[in-house]
Amino acid sequence: MGFKSSSTFIKVSLFLCISAFVFTCIGIFSPSWLMNEALKIQVGVFYKCVDGDCSGGDSSESQTWQKAVAAMEILGILLAVPCLIFVVLFIFVPVTSGKTWVKVTTLSLAYGAGVLILIGVIVCVAKKDDFPELAPGYRLSFDVSWSFAMTIIAGMLYLSTGVFFTLDMIFNASW
Repeated sequence: MGFKSSSTFIKVSLFLCISAFVFTCIGIFSPSWLMNEALKIQVGVFYKCVDGDCSGGDSSESQTWQKAVAAMEILGILLAVPCLIFVVLFIFVPVTSGKTWVKVTTLSLAYGAGVLILIGVIVCVAKKDDFPELAPGYRLSFDVSWSFAMTIIAGMLYLSTGVFFTLDMIFNASW
């Protein structure tokens, strides 16, 4: 098949999947999901920064919902990597190029990665103010930050990759 002979839907899917993977890596592995500017605290999925001093998130002091967010994001990445591999296989490797089973696997992985990443985002935004009290009656309040937004974009790009593969199946009738 090859890149030149691939449909426009598949070419767009390749671009979307690569972009989604880059956004995922930057968004998930940076410490800026939640931010409290007054106290200069940043909280990410795996890192926490207080006044510029960053450390890995200690799971013993993490809330249950933070562990759930991390689990969803890790599962999303575990589906995103093979999704990217299958897109490349579908376009560039002659043995798998244009095969329906590769297309179905790719769109399933893309939908799965997008859904899992967005579930993690939804849990985080729903529970972002459920941190323990610093003092009686005083709770930390957090705003979402740039890496949180990048992760949302990544989830949407994975869903878009699945949509474009689905559109290719519908309009190119390869099933």
